[in-house]
Amino acid sequence: MSLSKVYGENSTNNYDPTNETTTEKVPRTPRLDVYESETVYYLRLSIPGVKKENLTVHFKNVTDLEIQGYVKPSHPVHIDRLITQEIFEGPFYRFVRFPTTIQPESIHFDYYGGILEIFVEKNVSEGES
Repeated sequence: MSLSKVYGENSTNNYDPTNETTTEKVPRTPRLDVYESETVYYLRLSIPGVKKENLTVHFKNVTDLEIQGYVKPSHPVHIDRLITQEIFEGPFYRFVRFPTTIQPESIHFDYYGGILEIFVEKNVSEGES
């Protein structure tokens, strides 16, 4: 098995609500782990607080995967003055480009405990691994 690079947009900058100039929040980029075997990619994405109905996993083509969603606010509505925010609320987006083609129809994922696990098969019929 050769080690290959999985590319994607990533920003680990902390969101600072005091610097927000509009009412729309900038999407954050969740942390991601990627593993591979000869035939499968395995991804783990940290997205605590996301409900399944607010989560979308979409293949753009046979190498690109988009993961996006929204964490709804969980504080009482009558408390509206934010002093500091370290627990993320709002939109998130993650783009992943695989170094080999994949089989989009083979995707399998589970979400529990704030971790999204994604399994997707490589297109080994093209001789890639």
